[in-house]
Amino acid sequence: MRTVALAIVLISGWLAAASAGEADWTTERKSLCNAKMQVKDNLSIRMGVRDGQLRLGESEGSFRIYLVNTMNRALFDLKLVATGPEFDAKIEPSPDWKEYPTLETAVRGGREQYFTVTLKRKPGVADGKYKVGLHLWSSHAGYKEPWKFVELDLAAAQEVLTVPADAKVQLDGKVEEEEWKVGLLCTDLHCFAATGKKHPAWVLPFYQNLPAKESSRFRLSADGEKLYCLMQLPGGDGAKADSASLHLASGPEAKPLTVTVNRLTGEVTSSEPVAGLVIKADAERRAFEIAVPRSALGAKDAVTFRANFSRALTDAEGKDQSSFWRGNAMSLKIPASFPEFRVGGEKAP
Repeated sequence: MRTVALAIVLISGWLAAASAGEADWTTERKSLCNAKMQVKDNLSIRMGVRDGQLRLGESEGSFRIYLVNTMNRALFDLKLVATGPEFDAKIEPSPDWKEYPTLETAVRGGREQYFTVTLKRKPGVADGKYKVGLHLWSSHAGYKEPWKFVELDLAAAQEVLTVPADAKVQLDGKVEEEEWKVGLLCTDLHCFAATGKKHPAWVLPFYQNLPAKESSRFRLSADGEKLYCLMQLPGGDGAKADSASLHLASGPEAKPLTVTVNRLTGEVTSSEPVAGLVIKADAERRAFEIAVPRSALGAKDAVTFRANFSRALTDAEGKDQSSFWRGNAMSLKIPASFPEFRVGGEKAP
């Protein structure tokens, strides 16, 4: 059977201005401007294509685009559009997507939804690699016509990160640079914060993602039996409360396992008992070394898993300052919004 490798190459980011014939969001779509601030970390998009290439047979092939809305508002009149001169595209929402074309926010009970994209090659299109653009369209309350508000980024939608598989970590609370330098670094946590402004037609305030004040850092590594995490927690001087959490799930539909360390007391808690869980803190409780059996991720030799990180502070004045690696507090219960990790770069069976 003939096959064609289809390289789906997409452009990241928001449109700086609308294309010809469309209203400029900076003047006509002000009620969606706030979504622009939220979408990077709070509209989770993933694709049902693992290696970046959809291989078509004699005529057609299909894949899914999954969406999770953890913004503080719904998206209306949502539709997905595929562009490419070599193919005809058929795009259908999930039959279980009862609210379609609205993508409800998780804070109001919204859950993961998906589009099925079917591409059919046009007559005369030879085997080869071709580009296909994928664009999300939406509108907002008070606007009748949908508009193209984002072009999907394949790398972000697939976001599969490699965890080194040859860890030589000694859990002793002594964080040696040599033993952790090969670990995958996860940093740049952000806060999901209200701006103090509201759209006149909306009760909900505008939110935006702001860099976290504290430069929390997490590293992941693994060996044949365990997943290792290093939490480095600077700042928080004078805090009334300060904790950091590792959120793990065996897959997008699994219930997350959350392991939390209290920086002030050294206390460790987990959302469920984990046999073989080991945590060691340094003398100042600024760094915590964690070992989680890979069996807690669904199998002793689990190859893939999903993860997220968060930190919750209450400063000396009693003000809460929660920060997140991906998403926000809603996202922590939805592993579909977590990036996928692959131990040693291996492919899932």
